[in-house]
Amino acid sequence: MFTFQNITKKFGTRTVANQINLSVANGEILTILGASGSGKSTLLHLAAGLLQPDAGDVWLNQERITNRQPEKREIAMMFQDFALLPHLNVWENVALGLRLRGEKKAVARTAALRILVEMGLQHASERTITQLSGGEQQRVALARALVVSPKLLLLDEPFSSLDTALRQHLQHEISQWIQQKNIPAILVSHDPAEAALMSQRIALLENGNIIQCDTPNQLFAQPVSAQAARLLGCLNVRDDVYIPQQAIQFHHEKGSECEILRCFKQPFAWRVEWMQPSFGELVAWVNDDVAQRLGKTARVWIDLSKVIYFK
Repeated sequence: MFTFQNITKKFGTRTVANQINLSVANGEILTILGASGSGKSTLLHLAAGLLQPDAGDVWLNQERITNRQPEKREIAMMFQDFALLPHLNVWENVALGLRLRGEKKAVARTAALRILVEMGLQHASERTITQLSGGEQQRVALARALVVSPKLLLLDEPFSSLDTALRQHLQHEISQWIQQKNIPAILVSHDPAEAALMSQRIALLENGNIIQCDTPNQLFAQPVSAQAARLLGCLNVRDDVYIPQQAIQFHHEKGSECEILRCFKQPFAWRVEWMQPSFGELVAWVNDDVAQRLGKTARVWIDLSKVIYFK
């Protein structure tokens, strides 16, 4: 288990981590979700030992590692840039961490080949990095991280450079690997969909503060504030209210007459933008049947029992 205990970090007068308390269990992925500049990369660097906190402690498997050097923390990182070395072949890249620890070449090679088999990359062990696809390079980076048997895996937006289909496949694959290896993992991301797909829990970070931390289902069902809802990518968010999709019903006899502003097709649904008398301009996703019945106006019902009001 990994734990941040009352972690605070400042750069000058700016607080980038404000009394952060987070724990990650073995086999769990915790995503720190935040916008650029929210402090999420700072937390990753604090976990890795690349930065020292101004206050608080860092724990790994009940050991206090706050002042421990990065190379002695038994932590592995995956970056946005895979950081693979072009002058080394695949197995040599995978074995690099072991070699830096002083393992003999033959021992490191055996361990690298073993994990490449697990990754389905045994056929590519002698290839150069430039001969690999983006997905294969990502697997090599993961193999390099896991071959050293880390006690914690840190993921710094490692999928951002991949196309959508490959990204989703690897997100699922890497989630399975982390659970199988039974190690805690922290992912930093600005993508709510990625966080929901990969994580058992999501911590929402804004201006160095955790504003909510829970399971993806609970977060999307009950964001605690407008800031939380916006970080999750929710539509129809005002400072004091959030109108979720399940609260909206088109062509309903109880509905108010609403002006349809725009309606256009997306890959899996129609996006409808419309003007509601009480809440103003709103957005909804509807199916083909609902979209085809729309005119310049439509009767739309807002089920107020499903609307979320913020205090």
